[in-house]
Amino acid sequence: MYNPTTATRPEAQRLTADLREYDDFSKNFVGDQKIVEVLDFSKNLNLFAAGPLALTSMGNGGPALVTIAASDIGGMLFNADGEIYGFEVELPFDMDPNQDVDFRLKWSNSAAAATGSALWILTYNAVITANAGTALAIGATALDTPYGIDVDAGANIQKWTPWGTIAAGGLSALTPGDDCLDMSLEQDTFDTITDATLYKIQMRYYKRMI
Repeated sequence: MYNPTTATRPEAQRLTADLREYDDFSKNFVGDQKIVEVLDFSKNLNLFAAGPLALTSMGNGGPALVTIAASDIGGMLFNADGEIYGFEVELPFDMDPNQDVDFRLKWSNSAAAATGSALWILTYNAVITANAGTALAIGATALDTPYGIDVDAGANIQKWTPWGTIAAGGLSALTPGDDCLDMSLEQDTFDTITDATLYKIQMRYYKRMI
């Protein structure tokens, strides 16, 4: 154990160096990542499938809520290029807005084999919630790491896209717990397949060190 009254000069220098290294580590340390679902059409869809609460289409071009007959699982059906679905994401209280924030999609299509692809485009508008805040608007800012062409996995076989990313610093002006993102998801281009059903959207973020 280090004793300041009896330590030699080299020991004191080593301790000083260790403390300096620890301080640098503390300043650069980033908390664990956390994954949350920001949209989930696979649960309780039947509440909105028929009757007075029925929702038949949402967004630009009419992506529609559907049930996959083989499983009775719900989803949002995109069946034409250019269809857009808009939604809002509240920033969690424990998010570090100065780090990367990632999003990925779970989807499938009705094709009989893995013969085609979809191109998903996710954009956002950062919304500051305050008296002098930011007005609601359709998401227009592209992800820093966007999705590429995503090959389907076969008839009604779910798959995740790779993570798309808002790079560190992109949300640094926002206050987690108060502010949000207005997001737009577009199915831009089908190749060979003619439909895609969206089930879930997940967000991955770094937790703040409190």
